[in-house]
Amino acid sequence: MGHADSIFKARWPEADPALAQAQTVEIPVQVNGRVRAVLEVEKGLDEPAVLDSAREAVKDHLDGKVIVRTIYVTDKVINFVVR
Repeated sequence: MGHADSIFKARWPEADPALAQAQTVEIPVQVNGRVRAVLEVEKGLDEPAVLDSAREAVKDHLDGKVIVRTIYVTDKVINFVVR
């Protein structure tokens, strides 16, 4: 077809694993085990910053209630246990 080299002699392209990884993660925010919001934050963000954003996202569900326990699994899920 007019080309000097054959496609059968071409090399496969090299993949860069760093480019394939996501820089952000979606973290579901639960109140008493029910998903109330989903946050999109930077991967590996420190815990206080994530918890502040989560409290702000579900403040309607936390108003007037006492947070008994906060469960945070890094880059996976946040659960506020309230009564």
